[in-house]
Amino acid sequence: MDQDEQTDRIDLHRADAYGRSFTDVYDRWYDGVTDADATARFVADRCGRGPIVELGVGSGRLAVPLVEAGVEVVGLDASPTMLARCPPTVAGSSGSPPIHRVLADMRALPLRGPLPGVLIAFNTLFNLADEHAQRQLLAEVTGILAPDGVVIIEALDGTVLADESSQVPSIGVRDRTHDQLVVTATTVDTTTQTMLGQHLEIDDTGITARPWLLRWLTPNQLDELATDAGLVLAERFGDWDRRAFDKTCDVHVSVYVAR
Repeated sequence: MDQDEQTDRIDLHRADAYGRSFTDVYDRWYDGVTDADATARFVADRCGRGPIVELGVGSGRLAVPLVEAGVEVVGLDASPTMLARCPPTVAGSSGSPPIHRVLADMRALPLRGPLPGVLIAFNTLFNLADEHAQRQLLAEVTGILAPDGVVIIEALDGTVLADESSQVPSIGVRDRTHDQLVVTATTVDTTTQTMLGQHLEIDDTGITARPWLLRWLTPNQLDELATDAGLVLAERFGDWDRRAFDKTCDVHVSVYVAR
């Protein structure tokens, strides 16, 4: 079966598409993809004990250290299989706040404010694969934010991708063991500002295709969408440890407040 046929088996515009592709391997592949403890410290510094809403909470990779840092978390995800892996409490952390798990599409938040913080980490915003959906989410977030609340967004810097040629395919090897090979294939489309990818997991049972789709933004474009939603940029860093954001940074951590 070719890549297009594999990709068609999962509608990448569905709210739960990412979970359908990666639930069974997420904790193994992405446990250390970003510094979760630094994320928790950063969010706690700005939101206190919360509660904060983490959109795309998944299996709780960030929610657990947030709770351990004393922050109450409302974790929302559209994938029931991912959300089932997120613990409601943290074992061994007596007195820690709970993780309130909510199964819902983040484009229609079933939450009421005012809340002191919303966390949209690790390209979760870009999993919404069109501009309308991204605008809708930011508007929803603004609607539940407390007057002094913050929206914290971690995302790749799409500026480098915007400078590429119109269609940029690439193939690489993500992982290799004696009995397994994971090949990655991605195509960047600068016209639609999308990145379409496949992780092809090859082992003795066959080939498993794990497709994904992102709609990336440059920081300036994100600021424009935030402004239209009633938010204004307050801080921007190159990582969770507050590195200065400059042209050498691949990602940014941006903090927005209500205007």
